[in-house]
Amino acid sequence: MGKNQPKQSPNTKLSLLLQRHLKDKGISSSKLATECSLEPSTISRIINGYGNNGNPYTPTMETIMLITRVLELNEEESRELFFAAFPYFPLWMTAIHDNLNLDKTYELLDEHGYSTLTKP
Repeated sequence: MGKNQPKQSPNTKLSLLLQRHLKDKGISSSKLATECSLEPSTISRIINGYGNNGNPYTPTMETIMLITRVLELNEEESRELFFAAFPYFPLWMTAIHDNLNLDKTYELLDEHGYSTLTKP
């Protein structure tokens, strides 16, 4: 990222969803971290949306899965959290549904601003 480029915004949707689930379940972020065997800073990064380097923070799929299990989220809540963490997932689902080949899938992702997800 160059000096004159604006900083990307954090994943507000993921942050708000996680905060809502924590409130609904009556659990603190540090307790969630402990029960997920994660560092408290990991949960903090998800909630704040930024990593140590000041760039937007994206958790791993494993982290989101741990959170959904510890919070005992139902299927719809889990899907919502995953789609918030990984907004390109619905596009992958479209590609699968429409039986797109890999090149067409990458074109679809690129059309929606996910150009960093390029072919290997």
